Amino acid sequence: MLRDAEALTQLRAGQSGPLHTFDVEQIWHLETGTATIDVDSDRVELAAGDTLVIPTDVSRRIHSDSDTTFVVSGSASGQASTSEGAAPVSPPWIR
Repeated sequence: MLRDAEALTQLRAGQSGPLHTFDVEQIWHLETGTATIDVDSDRVELAAGDTLVIPTDVSRRIHSDSDTTFVVSGSASGQASTSEGAAPVSPPWIR
């Protein structure tokens, strides 16, 4: 049985996450602020109230243009991988 995970994720203005992929689909809903998400070669700009579905195994990097609050949903079995070749990990927020 798959278990879903949902987490509140907050980023400070100017903060960026690492370039990575996830082995599960994720849904990022921006509650407050503005952000830019690089999805493969596309750059998607988000404002409060916007939602972005990021498919499995697609590279992504989150950039916070202002202080932001996201609600992130996906399978709790999800594993993230970076381009540096490190072993996949399950981020603390997804458990």
